[in-house]
Amino acid sequence: MLEKQPTRYEQHRQHMREKRQAQLEEVHRLRQEGYSIRAICQTLRMSRRKVRKYLANSQPPEYRRRRQKTLLDPYWSYLEQRWTEGCRNGMELWKEIREMGYSGTYQSMARQIVSLRQRMPREKKRNPARKQQIHRPPASTQVRPFSVRQTAWLFVKDSDEIEGEKSRYFDQLLEISEDFQRLYSLVQQSWKIVGERKQDQLDEWLKSAKNSGIVELRYFGQGLEKDLQAVKAALIYEWSNGPVEGHNNRLKMIKRQMYGRAKFDLLKQRVLYSP
Repeated sequence: MLEKQPTRYEQHRQHMREKRQAQLEEVHRLRQEGYSIRAICQTLRMSRRKVRKYLANSQPPEYRRRRQKTLLDPYWSYLEQRWTEGCRNGMELWKEIREMGYSGTYQSMARQIVSLRQRMPREKKRNPARKQQIHRPPASTQVRPFSVRQTAWLFVKDSDEIEGEKSRYFDQLLEISEDFQRLYSLVQQSWKIVGERKQDQLDEWLKSAKNSGIVELRYFGQGLEKDLQAVKAALIYEWSNGPVEGHNNRLKMIKRQMYGRAKFDLLKQRVLYSP
């Protein structure tokens, strides 16, 4: 049986423990030779407090890494209980504690429950009910996974425009996750609202996005609500400030070309008559 290799943190702790032991032995040796505390501090470049602490003990002190408080602390007992009951789905646990008042993101919770996965007993047998909920395609029909950028583009395309291997991959993606199905439906609805200027459907879409359980969509919807009047105006009116912004950029470029040394009359001539 192979021995478990120490982690980098464990190796660091062992190195520091040996270093403190060597310092303690050196402090005691110098003290026995008649060195004063001040002389020991100057020789070993240590503080008086540390030298006195080493002289008062026969073993070096052990230091423990302080654990910072997090938003997840009030929910640890509940997470341990659910883990013991057999719930191993991180997204499901996050949704449950979010209803209890947890305001952190799923990614933040996932990083912290790594210690829970290591400390608590693992599930030996898979839950049959859970196994029935996830329908994975046979190995013979699986296709290579695409990158995150490529997958994101599939969500904004119409299903009829996706062909070949991408179509098979996307079908499998939607089949194994209800969140992906919900995400694709909401993305397609948003494209339809913008493309067909259906301003009356925007409020209902924002409500669906915030209640979808998808963090990214919820944040996106909250961002739109902060400038909701401008978003609705873009769906109602045909005018755009694009040409104005284009002229502003052109004016700034001409000013930079002259390094700020020309007066207004020359700048006016260049703006009006430059190609």
